[in-house]
Amino acid sequence: MIARIVGLRRCGKSTLFNLLSGREETGGRFGEKRLTVCRIADKRVSQLAEVYSSQKTTFPEIKIEEIPELSSRMLPDIKDADALIVPVRLFDDPVTREKPSPKKDIKEIDSELILNDVKAIETRLGTIERYIKKGASTQEREELERERALLTRLEGSLESGIPVRQIPLDKKEVEKTRNYSFASGIPILYLLNHNDDYKETAEALADRLSSLAGTDTLPMNVKLELELASLPDDERRELIDEFELEPVGADFLIKKVYNLLGLISFLTANEHEARAWTVKAGTDALHAAGTVHKDIQKGFIRAEVISFNELASVNFDTNLAKKKGLLRLEGKDYIVKDGDVILFRFNV
Repeated sequence: MIARIVGLRRCGKSTLFNLLSGREETGGRFGEKRLTVCRIADKRVSQLAEVYSSQKTTFPEIKIEEIPELSSRMLPDIKDADALIVPVRLFDDPVTREKPSPKKDIKEIDSELILNDVKAIETRLGTIERYIKKGASTQEREELERERALLTRLEGSLESGIPVRQIPLDKKEVEKTRNYSFASGIPILYLLNHNDDYKETAEALADRLSSLAGTDTLPMNVKLELELASLPDDERRELIDEFELEPVGADFLIKKVYNLLGLISFLTANEHEARAWTVKAGTDALHAAGTVHKDIQKGFIRAEVISFNELASVNFDTNLAKKKGLLRLEGKDYIVKDGDVILFRFNV
């Protein structure tokens, strides 16, 4: 899974990437894409590692890539993303001398994504029309007519300025839209990148802009966050206390992107390794087992499951958890939940 940072000029894309990647430089060569792998900080893994004296701890990770510009040339990269992180400028720009206008910027970005989707729909509708005129079979024609009706409805909403992510769709329609890779349907997080002068404005605007964009909008002073992250822990805490700062933190943002991607973590632990495994929300126990090893999925018998919080409530005593009925035996159809601690039983 990959999330991509995109946005308009001078909105803080490179600074944000440096924060998430742990770099201190202000940027790379002009026009280059940059990729980093971000670890999802998870205290639950660390606690399990301590309890089981695990030799190794493994945390979940996601890939984040900075796209240098929002343009037609970069649209294939954008459409290929599983999620988008879009910083929006909320500070005065000394270079362009333009006052910030986050509402206008969000509309401009959405318009770029929407325009791409309208063009894609027009192309597909033309193809459908040709297939029908060529004499498709009755079954093929019915399927094409249903596709045309859906695309026509989507086109009407898009031309009204509504991105795909805000168009009401049923479960089957959602599945169909995934086949088209609509740019305006990609999960997106707008980041209100503000400085000290606009802190209160950012906090006041966040909810209104979330409603406008139909997605989360998070206020964040990215430059300050990067400066704080580069300091030793004691100096950072001292500065935060002295100036009563309220940093969001890179870990919080990365976890938010992880959730935006529709991902959850289940946990396994023994003396060898404590680990968080990444799966899509809604994954059943059988396929979660396959994430650990294909042989476990192949020979799946059952899963012993307890939530991390329940296990912690009995001081990580599995025998006590069994006595209290907290440790459950689940079959292959069980839907795994975030924070489940699982021991898979299998035979191959």
